[in-house]
Amino acid sequence: REGPTLLKEIDLYLHFLRGHFRCARIKFIGGNRTGTRQCLEEIAGYLSRNWVGAEVLPVIKGEYALLMHDLGDETAGHQWLEEFPPSEQSEQMPLRQFISLNLSHHLISMKLLLVYQCWQEAERLAQNQQTRAEQEGRTGSLIQWLILRTLLNQAQGNTGQALSVITCALTLAE
Repeated sequence: REGPTLLKEIDLYLHFLRGHFRCARIKFIGGNRTGTRQCLEEIAGYLSRNWVGAEVLPVIKGEYALLMHDLGDETAGHQWLEEFPPSEQSEQMPLRQFISLNLSHHLISMKLLLVYQCWQEAERLAQNQQTRAEQEGRTGSLIQWLILRTLLNQAQGNTGQALSVITCALTLAE
């Protein structure tokens, strides 16, 4: 599967799956754990019946793992981190870059590293992605990674560093 045909297929199921994840997240926030699990079961059923490309699968499974963690499943996130480590900066992934899933993969990695308090790995990932965003001139992504580094510093009790990093993010956002 190549080019436009693959992108059309990805677009169809990506919207379907992301919609179900949003629905699951809304149900979770509303306290409807049963509804959240039902949405996740629908997603799992869809994944078992349909082809999902290698460009999409890590992101979909990562979103799934984050919701499972919220529901109390500590193993799903750890399994995801082992199965889908963040790609290195030097790797070439033009299709994944084109459909913006590589960035989502890194964000899911960061969220799970924060959840499991893997501070050094989270700092390394955030610093690498911050550097990448700076080099590529992606100001929005740079702000996003600065905010994540702020959360990381705050979680570790480094309030001064957190304030310094968030100040940089706010200055860029002006």
